[in-house]
Amino acid sequence: MVNSQISRLAAAHKALQECLWTVRLDELSSLAPMGRIENALRRSNKGFDDWMHKLLAVARKTAPYTYCDYSHYGLGASALAFDGKKLGVIGGANCENGAYTPTKHAEEAAVCNAQSAGYMYRARQNGLKKTEWLIALGVWDPNDLLNPVPCNLCRQFLLEFGRDLLIIGPGPEKHLVNATTLKIITPGAFVPEMVKSVLPKVS
Repeated sequence: MVNSQISRLAAAHKALQECLWTVRLDELSSLAPMGRIENALRRSNKGFDDWMHKLLAVARKTAPYTYCDYSHYGLGASALAFDGKKLGVIGGANCENGAYTPTKHAEEAAVCNAQSAGYMYRARQNGLKKTEWLIALGVWDPNDLLNPVPCNLCRQFLLEFGRDLLIIGPGPEKHLVNATTLKIITPGAFVPEMVKSVLPKVS
């Protein structure tokens, strides 16, 4: 039984690794919605690779702030948010709970912190959809540095804000990162549009 479970976990981990690309920071722009943020990049006087470097730096800085007395699995995350005019990077850390279910994961915390800072509100005021304000997510996992793929719960949480999200973590060398997109790691995803299609039938 144990050997079978280990084999399934190993197979799942291998499948996740196949969803990752190891690329240079300056190559990440091909995975992001550059047309949407082009003017904001110009106003910031920074290239997209500079923002990606900052994204990982904030995730790394946030990791020690985790409260993980139960799992001892500290993880830092950061969100690159766009309010229709400017970009910003906001960090988040795990906050566990003795009842387990109320635990907030770092990825959730980063996105909620960005939302609470007004990025989504301002984006919608500026004519963007709820799926257009969250550009990228940085993940810093000291226990598994080369794997930035969020857990299933976090993936479902992130799907609320669109499937084009870029997700990055450290790469095997200093000038490299491991990257994927939410769309790649959520095949057959349960998306908000499904709820809207089901509700009329239920009522």
